[in-house]
Amino acid sequence: MTASKFDYQGCHGRPGASIASTIDPHDYIAVHGPRAGDRIRLGDSGLIVRVEADSQHPGEEFLAGFGKTARDGLHLKATTVAATCDVVISNVLVIDAVTGIRKTSIGIREGRIVSIGRAGNPDTLDHIDVVVGTGTTIVSGEGLIATAGAIDTHVHLLSPRIMEASLASGVTTIIGQEFGPVWGVGVNSPWALRHAFNAFDAWPVNIGFLARGSSSDPGPLVEALAEGGA
Repeated sequence: MTASKFDYQGCHGRPGASIASTIDPHDYIAVHGPRAGDRIRLGDSGLIVRVEADSQHPGEEFLAGFGKTARDGLHLKATTVAATCDVVISNVLVIDAVTGIRKTSIGIREGRIVSIGRAGNPDTLDHIDVVVGTGTTIVSGEGLIATAGAIDTHVHLLSPRIMEASLASGVTTIIGQEFGPVWGVGVNSPWALRHAFNAFDAWPVNIGFLARGSSSDPGPLVEALAEGGA
């Protein structure tokens, strides 16, 4: 990662008070993540991305941990979880084809992304997009990348251990041809489909199984579709 020195100006204590100091960019990045203009090498791929935007405001950064700003009266809103987010991923680098490359926070409610932007307490901070409450679960995303998961449409699911390799490579949706050491392209038996779905319940991956469409009678096709076959 490359960056240059910058003047860090933050307000501490009483309103209007200001402390200005110079922070080494690598020290800042290690704590808060990259800033706009920083360049990041993606692992050992040789690819380099440039951060286009940063939702944080210098001096008012959202940071979870002991003695940090994510606490009641500062950057956490004292209200019910229903009025905030269930989970917040803070200060993560989002790489997205639509929104671009930016360091930001992600708000999740009932398993779905509901907001992306600056995280914090709207009672004490301006321009808050992701409201974080005192009951919100916080995942520190500093140093991590969030991007859309890949879809693999041709997988021979010989073992649930395939999930480890899939998740490690960024695949979050899998379409299986069959399950286990069995022959066939597609799964039709309602019993087999039920057990196939149950076998992969423990993994945070979207699973689909192709149903076999080789019957001249519609009965087996209807059975497979009724059990969730694709």
